[in-house]
Amino acid sequence: MIEVEKPSVLVVDDDWINRELIQTVLSKAGYQVQTVSTGAQGLEMIAQNPPTLVILDLRLSDIDGLEVCRRIRTLPTERHIVVIIMSAMDNEATRTQAIAAGADTFLSKLFTVPALIAKLNQLIASAG
Repeated sequence: MIEVEKPSVLVVDDDWINRELIQTVLSKAGYQVQTVSTGAQGLEMIAQNPPTLVILDLRLSDIDGLEVCRRIRTLPTERHIVVIIMSAMDNEATRTQAIAAGADTFLSKLFTVPALIAKLNQLIASAG
């Protein structure tokens, strides 16, 4: 049987509860998940070993998520890294800013687990 590589996800969020929740949910869904608490740590990890997908909090303690996203898009990577910006501030202006910064999509932190997994699978398949 051929071993299929699990998609790798990096969660960048300064709230440990959010990191733990997303890591638990995605690990159970078959993803390889790593977490960091700052934008600087996230950028360092992405530069060293680019993940398939990044879930990025909009409001981080050091660099805001929009700027982290812009910097991800300038990194020399061999393949497209899917970037999802998440925030509790779910409004049209925030969604527009996220997409303008280079995010593939914006998701509200008020997500359901099935909807999150479905969205991730869809984004990874389309980036493939």
